[in-house]
Amino acid sequence: MKPTTENGLSRRRLVFAMISTDLMPQAAFAETTAVEAQTGGTATMRIRCSFADQTFTVTLEDNPSAREFAAMLPLDLGIEDYSTNEKIAYLPRRLTEERGGPFSNEAPGDLCYYAPWGNLKSRQELARDFGATDIVAERGALGIERVKELTAGVGADSVLECVGTQESMTQAIDSVRPGGSIGYVGVPHGVTFDGQAMFFAQRRMLGGPAPVRRFLPDLMDRVLKGRIKPGKVFDLSLPLSEVAEGYRAMDERRAIKTMLTV
Repeated sequence: MKPTTENGLSRRRLVFAMISTDLMPQAAFAETTAVEAQTGGTATMRIRCSFADQTFTVTLEDNPSAREFAAMLPLDLGIEDYSTNEKIAYLPRRLTEERGGPFSNEAPGDLCYYAPWGNLKSRQELARDFGATDIVAERGALGIERVKELTAGVGADSVLECVGTQESMTQAIDSVRPGGSIGYVGVPHGVTFDGQAMFFAQRRMLGGPAPVRRFLPDLMDRVLKGRIKPGKVFDLSLPLSEVAEGYRAMDERRAIKTMLTV
């Protein structure tokens, strides 16, 4: 993705998810009321969302996304957010270099690669639709080697581990460059790593539950304005009576997310 900046950046950040983000619609949490207000002939829609004991309201000017309840289901996140209070990458204070760095095709204004890790075609296509620049389809040592190829043999400046398994943590650690950062939001399950290797490579590691409430207002605003369309994760629709098949399809990787209809 290429956000606009006033200055160039000579090195890009590589951030990848070990698997596609798993968004779980857990409950119909949004109370939606349409308030007919004449503002230049456009109706105003106000959506009030309750998360745990917190409530906030977002006002949208005539956006179809607010009327499509199915597209809003993924907003009830059943995962830890991929962004934490602490930075996982520290950019220079002044970005002044416009010439190329160690990568082969960077350009001024490029801030990062978003390269999800996964070998399922449907998820790869969705990742590219959401802005992925590269896909790491290989696993294990081959996946680590592919990351090194993307970064001119150096390794990623910042790696995000989103699963919590031994394999994903090992891949994250071995894919980051010496002095790089590893952020993890996947809850670890029986994970171990070589602390001495981390020490001498001067790699940083930071993880934990995300402060989701901090990011919700901005997330909702982006969705309601149509800048983000979370409903794209649904690629299978089944009646409620076939809920078991819906879970089976996701478990067998035949569907990214199943939407149940009543």
